[in-house]
Order: sequence, then structure tokens, then C-alpha cells
Amino acid sequence: MENKNHMIDAIHIGDYKTGTSWLQCHSFQQHPELVYVDWPSTYPEIAKLFYELVGARDLDFDSIGLRDRFKAEIDKIDRAGRKLIVSREALCGEFVSGEHARRIAERLFQVFGPTKIVLVIREQFSMLASIYSQYVKIGGTLSLRDFIWDPLEARNLIARLQYEKQIQAYVEIYGTENVSVRLFDELRHDKIRFLKEIFSFIGCQDVDFLPVEAGLTNPSLTTIGVTCQKVLNRFVRTHNNPSANVLPLDKLVALLLSSRQKESLLKSAMVQLPWASVQENPRPYLLYAINMALNLRFSEWCESIRLGRKIEIPGDVRERLHAVFVPGNRMLVSRYGLNLEKYGWVL
Repeated sequence: MENKNHMIDAIHIGDYKTGTSWLQCHSFQQHPELVYVDWPSTYPEIAKLFYELVGARDLDFDSIGLRDRFKAEIDKIDRAGRKLIVSREALCGEFVSGEHARRIAERLFQVFGPTKIVLVIREQFSMLASIYSQYVKIGGTLSLRDFIWDPLEARNLIARLQYEKQIQAYVEIYGTENVSVRLFDELRHDKIRFLKEIFSFIGCQDVDFLPVEAGLTNPSLTTIGVTCQKVLNRFVRTHNNPSANVLPLDKLVALLLSSRQKESLLKSAMVQLPWASVQENPRPYLLYAINMALNLRFSEWCESIRLGRKIEIPGDVRERLHAVFVPGNRMLVSRYGLNLEKYGWVL
């Protein structure tokens, strides 16, 4: 039965690069007992509200008003006995630094009240390599080694990989019984058990449900893919590369777009930037949307390049970070019973 006391039955907060896209596309959307309520193409207004929940300034955040607006949209959904689930990796905080993770946790509680929280974490060195790949996909141009230690691009990167801090924050807010921590390694090596644990925690009756198999979703780049992407990134303006473009490709594309295409792009920008003043001056937001679209096309092409090696963290970097991760990992084992040794985490 659905939880009539809460708007949402479970919130999957990510983490980034832990199979979140696969879970969203092939598990939460396929399970007959679940409604994935923040899928942008199906529930665009709810997706827009989540952008606001995550990104609104502290001075502008209105938990009561936002709760009422969420409720108005969620009440339109025909639950038909199904459970409502949210899945959004941005709820873990800013991608590289993990900034605002606790603030977001508190906002979720203020808006939705006590509910079930699912967090998937990934072995730190594997996560570092995957974060670097994603950093390049979204516009980054630094080398792997430079990125890891860069005080601007990778601010707080190492601290955000000390997962025990974020887990403890959610336990303090929601209670131990309402927080489930799973390992990405389980998804890779024992998918049946991984999904069964999540579905059982959410409260599904059919915990043995298996989605239709699909290929990789959002795969990491190879070393050659990284090289190609970094060259292409010089032609688009993104959050990780905000300087002027080598070639004003966005402005050239804007000249070729129809009014209808421009309107569609502006609409997409409004979803991601709900606080934007598009009506006052739409052109910067149009160029923003064009750059995001170009960046997406470039990254999809570079993902398809399977030549080259897998991204690996250099041995000397591993040695320097080993002692940083050990205390927290041991806490994860003792406090939450996670079998980290089985999957090669540093202990």
C-alpha cells in the first residue's frame, strides 16, 4: 500500500557515478509497484521543483511554499497502489565538492518529512577516476593528476569521498532505520541481490523484480575519449570552462535555429535554472542552453570511442590518499556492516 502520510515513499539521493542513471532508466521506471516522479520528460513540473529545492539560495528558500507546490503536482499522479520514489544524484550535493549535502538533506526533510533514504557509494579510487571522466564530459580540460589536486576545480573533492560524514548526517536527520547504504560494487557483481535489497527496503512486494537488461548508461570515457573531449570542450562554454569559446559556436548555432527551436531550448534552460530571469534578457539563457546541448552531443560521441585504456589513478596518488580514507572506511564496516573488504576498499 502507498504511504498516505507522506508525499514520497523513498528518496534515492545518488551518489553520482554509482549506477544512478541505470537505476532511474531501467529499474525505478520498470518496477510495477513504483512511480518515478521526478523524470523530466514525464513530470517536468516536479523536476523543476527539485532544481529549486537544491539550488535556491538560503534567503529565498521557502520550505512551506515549496511543500505546497510539490503536493499540488504529486496529487495529480494516479498512484494506483504504487509507491512514489525520487531519484536524483544532485541531492548528494555539488558534483565534485559535495557542497551543500547537509543543507539539501535538511531541506528534503522540511519539505517531505520522514521518509526512506537510499544512498549508493563507490570505492574511492574507482570513484575518483569516474568523477574525472564526468568532469571532462561536462567541460573540464585539466589532466587527471592536475584535476585531483586543483584547488579550484577539485575543491573538497577528497573530503566528499569520506562517505561516513554524509551517511551520519542522514542518520541524524532520518534515523538509522530509514537510511539504507548500498555498494556500487554489489550492483556490478551481484545485481540480483543489490536490487532485492533496495526493493525490500522501499517496501515493494515483488523484491525479485528484474528489469529488462540494457547497455551501459553514462559510461566512463577511455583515455582516448578524454583526449578528444578535452579538445571539443574548447568550443563550448560550461560551468567547468566558463571562459570565452575558441570559436563562438553557440552564437553561430543561434543564427541557424528557428524560433520554435529557440523556444524549446529556452524552456529547457528554465527547468534547470528556475530562478532565471529569462523574460528580462533571454539571449544569455539561449546561449547557455545551446552550449549545454552541444556539450551533451560531444560527450555522447566521445563515450562511443572505446579505443584506449581505462582511466586509472596513479600509484603515488593512491599512496598519498590511502591513510585519508582508511578511518572512515573502517567506520562504515563497524557501524553499518558494509562488506568493503570483499570489494577491495582500503582498510
